Amino acid sequence: MKTALNQFVIAAIVLFMVVSNPAAARDRNHRGYENYQCSFVDKGWEEHSGGHDSCGECLRHHGKCIRTCYEETYKCTVLGTDRYGTNREFVEEGSSQWRLEQMAMDRCDYLRYEKCELKGCQKVTNLISRDRC
Repeated sequence: MKTALNQFVIAAIVLFMVVSNPAAARDRNHRGYENYQCSFVDKGWEEHSGGHDSCGECLRHHGKCIRTCYEETYKCTVLGTDRYGTNREFVEEGSSQWRLEQMAMDRCDYLRYEKCELKGCQKVTNLISRDRC
């Protein structure tokens, strides 16, 4: 009985550390995502301060909280023209804007398009998860 109680106490301490640690909360369910962030806000009221750093912090101030995680990526477009005057867009999406620009330009050049020109990059926000704390 004493061993079971000790294991319960240890499990409770570990759970508290994970819930109250923003980095642990970030990594808990989002392996494989590179540039993601999570926000922790109370359910039903808009956070005027931008939310909390963890579920544990949010729950200490409010009865119900929501964790929303999203990933920010970039989408870069290069426009190339072939020797017949036909335009083609080369689009790359990922986490490094500079790398994506280079990849799209390289692909345009590799396929022997002329006048390869970077049209721009957009930041894209993708929802990963939204759940209760």
